[in-house]
Amino acid sequence: MLEKYVTPTEMKIGKPYLTSAIVFLAVMSIGICLDSLISHTAFQTVYYVLWTALGLLLSAAVCNYIFQPQKLKKIVEERTSQLADSQKKYKGIFDESASAIIMFDKEMRFVDSNRAGIDLLGYSREELLAMTFAEMDANPDVALPVHRQVLSGEVINNYEHLLVRKDGRVVAVLNSSRPLFDDDGSVTGIQATLIDITRRKHLEWKLQESEVKYRGLVEYSHDWIWEMDSQGRYTYSSPQVESILGYRSEEIVNMTAFDVMEAGEAEKLVATYQGREEDEDSIITVTIENIFLHNDGNKVILETRGAPFFDNMGMAAGFRGIGRDITAKKQQEEILKRQATIDSLTGLPNRSLFMDRLQREVLHSKRLGNSFALLFVDLDQFKEVNDSMGHAAGDLLLSQVAQRYTGVVRESDTVARLGGDEFVVMLSNIPKSDDIARIAQILVNVSSRPFWVNNQEVQIGASIGISRYPRDSDNADTLLVQADSAMYRSKQSGRSRFCFFEAIPGDEKQRLINYSLSGMTKSAQPRSKVTSEERRTEQSAH
Repeated sequence: MLEKYVTPTEMKIGKPYLTSAIVFLAVMSIGICLDSLISHTAFQTVYYVLWTALGLLLSAAVCNYIFQPQKLKKIVEERTSQLADSQKKYKGIFDESASAIIMFDKEMRFVDSNRAGIDLLGYSREELLAMTFAEMDANPDVALPVHRQVLSGEVINNYEHLLVRKDGRVVAVLNSSRPLFDDDGSVTGIQATLIDITRRKHLEWKLQESEVKYRGLVEYSHDWIWEMDSQGRYTYSSPQVESILGYRSEEIVNMTAFDVMEAGEAEKLVATYQGREEDEDSIITVTIENIFLHNDGNKVILETRGAPFFDNMGMAAGFRGIGRDITAKKQQEEILKRQATIDSLTGLPNRSLFMDRLQREVLHSKRLGNSFALLFVDLDQFKEVNDSMGHAAGDLLLSQVAQRYTGVVRESDTVARLGGDEFVVMLSNIPKSDDIARIAQILVNVSSRPFWVNNQEVQIGASIGISRYPRDSDNADTLLVQADSAMYRSKQSGRSRFCFFEAIPGDEKQRLINYSLSGMTKSAQPRSKVTSEERRTEQSAH
């Protein structure tokens, strides 16, 4: 038994005694021999030598017998104390470890567990020692193969599996298992070190669930979901981009906005998002409308909503957003807008749009010091045509009149239909009355030329009243009223003529004066033929 606690060197502690005795015997024997040679016989010499040696040997044996057990006992006590201290230290580390440490035998019965293991599983030590691992294993398909490997002598680190606590809750653990050996080197069981990763796994499961949900939303959404890096390159594109822009998702990745937009539109996008990524604490979602280019070259209008995103260090990583195809919506809005502002019969601006342009022209002319004129036109004999030939014929006639009027004015001028057979022409930046009168006479002339409606020649005329900014007024509504008043005077004066509005200074009564193109005579007669000057004016306007 002592061999377990005493080293081989210490077991040989009696050898120094024996060695000393032999040396002493040799010295004494030599001395006796020398003495016998001098004074004794040979027989006496041998006799003395033998007895001396025997005495020394007996002395050495007695000393060895007396002192060696005490030395060995002391060594055993020291080793036993050291072993007890080591076991106590190991037990302290074992119990105080933050990781759960659990030991099983070869049949996977619990042998021991530290405090962390007891807390993790919710059982007392006594309850655990009466259980097997299988009783709390939630996924044996994972654990059993690992246990077989460990019992064969392998060390398996960091594998995940699930355990069921006493209260029924499932905990996820990161398991590192190693075999336990006896003195002969045979495997006697398993020591498992468990780290609770339940919180982390829950976060992972939620993330996976969120990813599945997000993927479903992306796949079934009609919008294009995109992501780009800080350099403006697309790093992700949902499949819907193919139905919107004609590109596959993988084709969009690594492209930039400049590749799928006209230059001006891409610059607008960059300018909108530029600087938005500087402050993580004040992220603002930006919504803009952009014109993209379809793969086939057609233009697609997208409403784009995007916001910056940041990496774990708080540095700007790029932008994420959604692009919605609003092309059809914008087209419908344009139709509605046109219907609200454009006369559907003639394609000219209606009263609403004209009044808006008139207001703008007043402000523009006031700022630049320009002059402009309003020509209020009412068709003569139109009611007779409408009554005799029908409203459809009247509509065709109005369309032809609109075409003639737009053909003889400048692009900067405005021709509008106020309703019925009333038109208005706004001549921008035209300070001279003679120039106004010349254009008014052209309008009278083109109105008097025959029209062809349903293969029939139709003859009508036009009475025109004129007001001027800022001579007559600097108010839009007043200018229109003045031009209308001047138009009625033209009709009273014989029709197919034009008349300027003019107010008498200091008198509320209005004086309406008729002018003609040639000589500014009081009464201008309508002409059925177009002069060469009028024809040149019409051609230059076209």
